[in-house]
Amino acid sequence: MSGTEREKGGSPDILYAVGAVFFWSTAATAFKLSLKYIGHIELLFISSIASTIIFGSFVIFSPRKKVLGRMRPGALIFPALTGILNPFLYYIVLFRGYALLSAQEALLLNYTWPILLPLISALLLKTPVPARSLGALALGFTGIFFISSRGSGPFFSEMSPNILYPLSSAVIWGFYWVLGKKDRTEALVKLFVHFISGTLFFILFLIAGEYRMRFHPAGIAGGIYVGAFEMGFTFILWERAMAVSKKPADISILVFLSPFISLLFIALVLKEPLRAASFAGLFFIIAGIAVNRANALDFLFKKK
Repeated sequence: MSGTEREKGGSPDILYAVGAVFFWSTAATAFKLSLKYIGHIELLFISSIASTIIFGSFVIFSPRKKVLGRMRPGALIFPALTGILNPFLYYIVLFRGYALLSAQEALLLNYTWPILLPLISALLLKTPVPARSLGALALGFTGIFFISSRGSGPFFSEMSPNILYPLSSAVIWGFYWVLGKKDRTEALVKLFVHFISGTLFFILFLIAGEYRMRFHPAGIAGGIYVGAFEMGFTFILWERAMAVSKKPADISILVFLSPFISLLFIALVLKEPLRAASFAGLFFIIAGIAVNRANALDFLFKKK
């Protein structure tokens, strides 16, 4: 879209962003519905292939094909290795968490990743950790306690070790985002390389483990939906929103709506009773993200 179109108010950045947030908000429900019929390994296999095809189509049948063609083999090594983190490690851990926990627990615990970004950035990029980031981390851990203890009190009687899956996925996603910021490759080309390499690593993992997959039509449909609208088209919508927006940091605030809409879908579609402790935990996590501000969402989504 040209600058002239933006000046006339024709920029659809809000529509792109709202569309992305809406589809991301359906993901938790789609995960749980799919996992009723297939395992987390099968879900990742189907969804990663679907998303790779989507990203490949957007790259190969567009001018981005030239960007990919101009890349030297050595330049592909870093994004290819980043694909180990996402989609391979991130989703295999996240889907396992959804298989073992309630949707609201897995969703909200995974949502702690923006709070961890300043710490991960400090580790990888040797940047200082602002004092407010430590306060944000304290708020985040308070939220984790409320969600994982299910409001059972200070003795953690209801806390399950399975919470480590969504928390680990949050850490993996944080590493993926920070490393991705070091790679200046065009966004969709980079995602295509990530997903094709991550999918290949996953297939090698399956071959090495001699894993026998079992499929169900409903699970296959769910996996395709997840690949299309959690991993594929949604990232394309979000990248487009950031590209055409004059104030991408303002647009990125819409991400805060995602967990609330997700909980609504979880309650209406999955019929999962929402706990007061989950809302209390979400409050502390959102507060932690807000405290981080520039170190979290603004850091991630600002224009290059």
